[in-house]
Parts: sequence; structure tokens; C-alpha cells
Amino acid sequence: KLHLNEVDEEDETTYVCDVKDEAGNLVYERKTELQIMNPPSIRLEPERQSVQLGSSPTVTCTADSGDPPIQIVWSTETGQPLPARISQNNGVLQFRGISMEDQGMYICTARNNDGTA
Repeated sequence: KLHLNEVDEEDETTYVCDVKDEAGNLVYERKTELQIMNPPSIRLEPERQSVQLGSSPTVTCTADSGDPPIQIVWSTETGQPLPARISQNNGVLQFRGISMEDQGMYICTARNNDGTA
């Protein structure tokens, strides 16, 4: 039994277990690959804000950690596409001439090969 505590990327490798008889001859060999998963985690700036009607605020979503490539996508809480007056680019959600219709929750999703945040 192999037990690893507090693994990190330096521990990612192939581990081999050899079973030998009393004479030292190899009787059995088992290999296993350890792959470290590093899904993204995100940070929003600002996390919450109140704005004036007609202003053009932004919200930035960045990946604090995770293996590249990381794809960052904004959506509405209902899963509907963003209205044409709201754009996203490199994790920045940009409102143009914000209106009462824009009020609500917007969701930032970051994905890489290891997971989703």
C-alpha cells in the first residue's frame, strides 16, 4: 500500500511496486501513474456593486489558480445568452449604458482540463 500525504506537482510520476522472491528474482511488478489535478479557482472584482443607471461598469473574473489553458465565460443566472449591450472579453464583463433590465446575477465559469469553478 502506497500512501502519499500533501502531494504537489513534484509528486506527479509513475510509481512502481516490485515483488521479489527470496532469491531477489522479480515475481510481480505493478505500475501506477499519479496525475495531479489542478482545477481553476476564481476571484471576482468587485464581488458586488451598485451602479448608476446609464453607466458602463465592468466586473473582472480572474483565475487565481489552475493549470492552463483556462477558459473563462460569463452567463446570466438563467443560462440565457448575454444581451447585445453586455460584452465579455478575457474574463471582463462590460455593461454599456446599464438599465434596470440588466439587474440580476451574472455567473463567471472557469474551466480547464481538470475541472470547473
